[in-house]
Amino acid sequence: EVFIDGGDCYYELEVNAMNTVYEVFFIWKDAFTKGSRFDIPQFDVHHPQAYTFGGNADRSDTTFWKGTHPRGIRWAFTHFDMHGLQTAVMIEGTLNDNSDIDKGWSLEIAIPWSSMQILANGRSIPPSNGDRWKMFLGRFQKLVHSGTEISHPAMALNSHGIYDTHLPERWSSIEFVGIK
Repeated sequence: EVFIDGGDCYYELEVNAMNTVYEVFFIWKDAFTKGSRFDIPQFDVHHPQAYTFGGNADRSDTTFWKGTHPRGIRWAFTHFDMHGLQTAVMIEGTLNDNSDIDKGWSLEIAIPWSSMQILANGRSIPPSNGDRWKMFLGRFQKLVHSGTEISHPAMALNSHGIYDTHLPERWSSIEFVGIK
């Protein structure tokens, strides 16, 4: 999983070992106003794949639809596709075959800087030396033991203290260096 913070929005990208891509663009409801940078046809809240989202940790009946984050809920655009996104997977082993032991798999992701403009929020594209962007870089593993699915372990660039990955204020600060 890769999440990239855009200030009043963020982008989620998930890719699995089969190179299946899942993308969502989230916009905080308080930032979604007429005339804002989000007031474009791509972010039509009446689209059948536009939803409100409270957060991953907000699964109880009392908080699911409104969430518990101080900013409130987000619009989730599940039909969003990052223009020019490229992904590639290399597998060292077999998929979905528990009779052998795999070495692992690796993933490469390429996103054109021009496609990141919607996330720039006043920052330069491409970033300048010393620019910092908040990002979450993590991995979740589905585990099955004796036919029963067990809690998904998570690995991340840094610990952010809660299982909900939809908290941009807790993501890593990535500094861009060596840019010519």
